[in-house]
Amino acid sequence: PGRSPAPDAAPAAGFRSVADDVRALERGRMVAALRAAGGQVNRAAGLIDMPLRTFATKVKRYQITAADWRDPP
Repeated sequence: PGRSPAPDAAPAAGFRSVADDVRALERGRMVAALRAAGGQVNRAAGLIDMPLRTFATKVKRYQITAADWRDPP
């Protein structure tokens, strides 16, 4: 049986950590929701079924600005 790497081990070359992939996916979905909602945070949070408080916190964490959702992908 194989051993699991230590939790703080760096990902192998060419790979990103799952946590980084999840953050990138979540940020992308939030930006897409803001784009679809015309920047209305309440509506964008509802589009992706995320509590408003969580959405607002993650907008700050991911440093999402109006420029992110106004510019086409």
